[in-house]
Amino acid sequence: MIFTKKTRVCLLTGLVLLLSALFSSCQNESRIYLKDGLEWAICTPFADYDSSKQTSFQPFTDFSRYNISKLPGVGKDGCFVFLRYKFRVPEPLKNQDLQLVIPYLHFSYMVFFNSNTRGMVGMFPPRESSSMYGAHSFNLPREQLNQDGENEILLKVWCHGRARISPNAFIGRMRDTSKYTQIYTLFHSLIYFAFQGGMSCACLIYFFLYFLGLKEKKYLAFSFLNIATLVFMPYFYNDIIPISAFSYLAMLKLQLCIPSYFVFFMVLLFITSYLELHIPKTIKVVSYLILSVQVLLTAFSPSFNFLMRICPYMLILGFTQVAIGIFYLIKAFSMEYHKEKSKQLLYGFSPMLLSIVLDLSLRAAMPQTVFPFYSLIGWQGTIIAFLFLLTSEYYSLHKTVQLLNTDLENQVQLKTEKLTAANTELEQAMKRAKADLEMASIVQQKFFPYPNRNFRGWDIAICYQPLSEVSGDLYDYYTDKQKLNGVSMFDVSGHGIASSLITLLAKNSISQLFNSGLKTKEKVSTTLMKFNDEFIRSKGNVENYLTGVLFKFSDFDKDDACSVQMANAGHPYPILYTKETDSISSIKPEDISKQYGSIGMKDLKVSFLQNEFTMRQDDILVCYTDCLSESVNPEQEQFGTQRIMEIIKNNTDKPSGQILNELYTSLKTFTNGIPIDDDLTIIVLKREDSHNYIEELI
Repeated sequence: MIFTKKTRVCLLTGLVLLLSALFSSCQNESRIYLKDGLEWAICTPFADYDSSKQTSFQPFTDFSRYNISKLPGVGKDGCFVFLRYKFRVPEPLKNQDLQLVIPYLHFSYMVFFNSNTRGMVGMFPPRESSSMYGAHSFNLPREQLNQDGENEILLKVWCHGRARISPNAFIGRMRDTSKYTQIYTLFHSLIYFAFQGGMSCACLIYFFLYFLGLKEKKYLAFSFLNIATLVFMPYFYNDIIPISAFSYLAMLKLQLCIPSYFVFFMVLLFITSYLELHIPKTIKVVSYLILSVQVLLTAFSPSFNFLMRICPYMLILGFTQVAIGIFYLIKAFSMEYHKEKSKQLLYGFSPMLLSIVLDLSLRAAMPQTVFPFYSLIGWQGTIIAFLFLLTSEYYSLHKTVQLLNTDLENQVQLKTEKLTAANTELEQAMKRAKADLEMASIVQQKFFPYPNRNFRGWDIAICYQPLSEVSGDLYDYYTDKQKLNGVSMFDVSGHGIASSLITLLAKNSISQLFNSGLKTKEKVSTTLMKFNDEFIRSKGNVENYLTGVLFKFSDFDKDDACSVQMANAGHPYPILYTKETDSISSIKPEDISKQYGSIGMKDLKVSFLQNEFTMRQDDILVCYTDCLSESVNPEQEQFGTQRIMEIIKNNTDKPSGQILNELYTSLKTFTNGIPIDDDLTIIVLKREDSHNYIEELI
């Protein structure tokens, strides 16, 4: 079936409306919405949960606008406000762990539940920072819920600028809230991150096209237009992937305001260069003057309030730049030579224009619904449209040159030059790829904890050696100051960048689940099962899976012993040396057949049994990835578990660092030059006298 242009537009608009309604305002009978009974009261910067009991609250009567800054006495210059919601647990939600979901609340806030602090998003003055655009959730454990009586949610909000709360804030089951939070964050924040790769490619392609001989100003303008957008976009997902090391005010200037001015400026430059028009010098001076005024006023803004006051005027100046470009676009329509290029420009900017109309229409028609910024999505469509237009033009030019150069000698010369240029570009691409890989390695290692760090009662040493720049191995330890609560080690299937990205996805998930389980005294086998379910949901259709082992350590008792819980998901069995009996063995379940499966294998049944044992002073625990036991020598003999045990048994009187060194040195000697073909990670944990550690601190 062939659709007309009008039909395609209608279908696209209907799809956008459907997605918006689906992800922004879906209702659920098992949810408790805060808009049904929210109260507010102005409070002091030092107010806490107890002081709210002596505060007089008023009903939030105009929740349809969800605009906190318009409440009496609040304003836009900065004010602390309590938002309170009291509720009883309905029958469908009783005796369950619930979560509070706040899709959007500006500027920053702290959450209390039944006198307990549940968390904070953003920061209060003097080091204020915004909660940004991602949805946030807060656990409401069933143990803290008053199942038959009244419960209270209290939000202490720092209202600064245009302070608003989403009308879709609700309380619900964790399964429901987790799905909602992920979808909301994807469509309101992370979706903008997905456009970065395309813009980076477009920027590099046309930057090199310009400097490789095609001295077309529009290529350079298009490249810089992408650069300005690349700097501008991260503001909308900074809460998901924190990349700014500056204060919030500095981030606002450097990531949102100033880059947007350059976007306006580069739009004008791109339009005029694309049309190949002669622009009077006066107009050029005015354009550069506008940009300079915008940048200087913004850069030297002393406060957030001042920046917000001048922001409308800066936007007017920015749209003035665009208006100049539109003027020349309209003027070009009257010139036969430029008419075709003018049409191409209109086609290119049409996604942006349509998305602006859609944005304004949806927000006017449904003010209670929080929509994504369709204008930003439309802007990506415009970037892609011009990418195709410029590519098509470049292809046509290339074809013309080929047809004109019929002479064999010229053809050979042309192809030689093209090959040279391609080799040069390939070398540059390889250098960039190598630099990107090195950067990926740095970023990955930044996510991992410092390897050789000692804790009270523990001497720890870690060997972490990727096969290439990045690794598919993951280790982590979970601490409370100087107390070691647990250790984990995971091995992602495969190698390289794909596996390294999986480690970053897995690390955050297992860390949150372990710390959550620690508070509820959850068994590590249960934590590992939850991680399996969460990882399957998070990775989508990615085929990688993980093996791993997870330990949890108790407090030291009066005999300086601690109990250890361990769960294994298809990982090599850890090794335990016991000083008291001078014995060493692999830690296995009594019935090995009851432990099976790895993490992340969809639709396959898994069972992660739990082992429990005690560790006392001078006991040693060693865990490792299969690279250690399965590495081979020139005779194709494996290093093996038995050899690992012998090395540990012969060095039990040494610190963990020396034991680790003996293992690694023995492995290198054993392989005798045969390259290790996998990522290698080894963790050695040796029990120390916890009392001596305390005395040293004193």
